[in-house]
Amino acid sequence: MSAATAELLHRTAVELGFAYAELWLPRFTPNGSAVLELSTTSVDHQKDSDALYAFAQESRALRFAAGYGLPGRTWTSRQPEWKADLQSVPPQAFMRGEIAGEHGLYSALGIPVLGSDNSPLAVAVFFSPQPGEVSTEVMSALGAKMSAFVEAVSFMPLLAPEAAPLSREESASDGL
Repeated sequence: MSAATAELLHRTAVELGFAYAELWLPRFTPNGSAVLELSTTSVDHQKDSDALYAFAQESRALRFAAGYGLPGRTWTSRQPEWKADLQSVPPQAFMRGEIAGEHGLYSALGIPVLGSDNSPLAVAVFFSPQPGEVSTEVMSALGAKMSAFVEAVSFMPLLAPEAAPLSREESASDGL
């Protein structure tokens, strides 16, 4: 993903009172199941917070199968999931609770990014430096932002067809 995606995550997080955000994208295995990998974070384009950047780096080493961890459960359920106090959540329900707390993050919200056919495309996760409940206004605003994001991303191939991945034949003919 681009610096523009990182900037969008950063602005959305700040606007809605979150300290950090990340976008998890699927990598499909040969059997067709999805494994979610961290693609972009709100701190990718800036290193203004060493603690948040360190959390992002630690998170990049992780992969979540469908149904596991906050990204995997959000992917599978296609519903937002809020963890109000990561320190009180058992590790099997939130695997990164301890490292999140070490980096000043105490609550998390997973938001599914869905296509027009309701299929999951990605999962956005937003973290707060304080435990507590999330308001319905924040949930609605995040849903609208994520819908706008999906709409913008869906037009990218039309705007930049040269950015499409090369086929194996094209790669070979270009000497790549």
